[in-house]
Amino acid sequence: MSGCSPNRRRRCSPRRVPPRAAAALQSGALLSPWLLDELAKPVTETREQLQRRLLGDYTAARDAELEQRRQALGRWARRRADPVADALAYDETHLLVCDLCAIATPACAAERWWPETGEPECRQCGAGHLIGYADRGQVPTLDERLVALRARLTSHNRGDRYQ
Repeated sequence: MSGCSPNRRRRCSPRRVPPRAAAALQSGALLSPWLLDELAKPVTETREQLQRRLLGDYTAARDAELEQRRQALGRWARRRADPVADALAYDETHLLVCDLCAIATPACAAERWWPETGEPECRQCGAGHLIGYADRGQVPTLDERLVALRARLTSHNRGDRYQ
């Protein structure tokens, strides 16, 4: 059985449940009764609201630092600078992404959350590990996980073996 156990309820709030449940089902595991109950509860915060809350003033601080760097450049270098590319490069060095729920976290905040194993753990889903922002394309979205789950269920209903 997979999912959040009753003794882990503190770390497994309802907003953490859907990605964890989808990943468990996609891998062929069953869900615990507690996790099924949590899935039945209404969602109080959208993913976008959660992401904005977690990033806090990161975007404003990033933009201020990049503007300060741009002002230090000469006139011609400032004209050639690409603000979008600079922001992406900054994000790739200062953000981490959960490999399960795909929520981005500032690296400076994630360092406080490293368990004794030395690997950063996601504070949102409680099951994923934080990876570099540059590798975010490798993380399947919740929709992609659900499509894979539907395909698996469809193949099972046709009599095919699990793949």
